[in-house]
Amino acid sequence: MSISPNGTTPGGNQSSVASSGAIGSTDSGEPEAPCHSVKSKFKKKNKYFFGTLNINSLLKTGKLKQMIKVLNDYHIQILALQETRFTDENVMDSEGFRIFKGKPGRNRARGGAGIPHLGTGFIVHSKFVNAVQEFYSPNDRLSILSFRSLNKTYTLINCHAPINVDNKKNPNKVDQYWESLEHEVSKIPTSNVKILLGDFNAQIGRERKHSKTVGPYPAHKRTNRNGERLIELCKGNNLKLMSTHFKKLPKQQKTWKSPNSNLGEFQIDHVAISFNHQKEVMNVKVRKGANIETDHYLTSIKMNFIPLQKVKSRRTPVQRIDRVLLKSRREEFNQKLEVDTNNWDELKEKVVKVALEVAPLKKSAKHP
Repeated sequence: MSISPNGTTPGGNQSSVASSGAIGSTDSGEPEAPCHSVKSKFKKKNKYFFGTLNINSLLKTGKLKQMIKVLNDYHIQILALQETRFTDENVMDSEGFRIFKGKPGRNRARGGAGIPHLGTGFIVHSKFVNAVQEFYSPNDRLSILSFRSLNKTYTLINCHAPINVDNKKNPNKVDQYWESLEHEVSKIPTSNVKILLGDFNAQIGRERKHSKTVGPYPAHKRTNRNGERLIELCKGNNLKLMSTHFKKLPKQQKTWKSPNSNLGEFQIDHVAISFNHQKEVMNVKVRKGANIETDHYLTSIKMNFIPLQKVKSRRTPVQRIDRVLLKSRREEFNQKLEVDTNNWDELKEKVVKVALEVAPLKKSAKHP
């Protein structure tokens, strides 16, 4: 908007609104009251980042170190992992994070003991470890982590669904997986905030009949069979899909790149949360710049909640002698102190005892 040299705007003189009485006189003769900021009595909610990633094996040398660097770069506190291919369920710590390993899997297609296959788990920042209440893994495609915040319990359900083609090739295996997932979700207390996340191999489309659950911004036109199963699960357990809730370009939502470059990229990793708590998810973003060796992209989830506070232990107050008073009563101190031992501990005990008698304890000064 342009302002003319005489101080007027296209709507008239700059002071015309103030002088018209619509706002009130600006020249009351009294000094303006200073503006004081009002401090909120409520606990401040902080922003934290969760995430999900199909890691395509953590057995490769240097892969874990590479992943931890990515977590630090994107400030992610809790990450759900799929296809870890770990061979045990031992909890391990690494560079400020704790790794909870789910049930390991084996690919026995070629006979024998098979090679490490599948496996899910969580990697949790050390600041959140004390808040973790429970971790368990029913099978090699599913693991569940519960943790406390200041006023709620959150349960994260980490999923790795069979590929969409298996709905035709091996329907029994697919049915068994989705039934087990439904069973585990139904066991979670209704008071817990449920967060469903992982690699669902599910494409979510823009069909209007699913809009309440899905939201307005899916990356695909049509829903595939795994997508239908995921939507049914969300509807049955009152969950809202958040990976299709925020307005983004479809290319910014794609989480997996096909090995066939002609097919391009797809959004098959998703995030859902209890419907009544959907506002706690502030954003879901695909981090294509994350430097880690996998055909999936890191999905970060910006959360807004109050973390569990550390309980501060009360320190035993330190007994302090008033040294100024003790100096003024030096003669009294010397008269009462009888040194009849060469043992240091006994001598120390007597000196302190007499000093406390002569000079009463000095009260600790309170901070203003």
